[in-house]
Amino acid sequence: MTPKPKNTQITKRHNPWKIAFVTLILVLIFAVSFVSIRAFSPMPAQDNQTKLTAKNESFSVTFNKKQINGFIHYYLANQLKNETVKYNFTLEKHAVLTGKLYFLNQPVEFSLACDPYVLENGNVQLKARSIAVGRLNLPLTFVMGYISHNFKLPKWVEVDANKQLINLKLNQFKLANGMQFTAKRIDLKQDKIEFNVFLPPVK
Repeated sequence: MTPKPKNTQITKRHNPWKIAFVTLILVLIFAVSFVSIRAFSPMPAQDNQTKLTAKNESFSVTFNKKQINGFIHYYLANQLKNETVKYNFTLEKHAVLTGKLYFLNQPVEFSLACDPYVLENGNVQLKARSIAVGRLNLPLTFVMGYISHNFKLPKWVEVDANKQLINLKLNQFKLANGMQFTAKRIDLKQDKIEFNVFLPPVK
């Protein structure tokens, strides 16, 4: 059953400084996510879920695939610069994860195509649809299991190899300054990706 996007009215605010700051935040997509790597380190979540309340001031912002891909490339280039296993994630007709896996001690390039869905709680679910692994005929479950155990993924990214899903648990992610966000709309065909941004409550 295909998850349904949440239809919630979000108060729009057009303060220029907020829009500029959110542009930096979205380096994490999808990852959730999202201008430095330290600034984007997730804080420990309480009870495995960060709750958003009516006291949080919020606004929405929209990007296209080219902008999001630029943010993701910058983020991964810094996050994985000291890692031997590297990968890339881009938004095209589908969400595409590419990288290398080792099969019988031989490096093999792969490309995993997924369909993104926005869940009612603002999280994002990537449903795997196809896999290309060189000339090998490897099952999706094998490749996704390899990704889960060998790739350096943020703690709020969960790979379910059996169900062939990648879950981006944005409700378990918070910036160091307390800012949070949820997905509102991901329409790759129309080239529109929209997020709700929640500012920390003023004490």
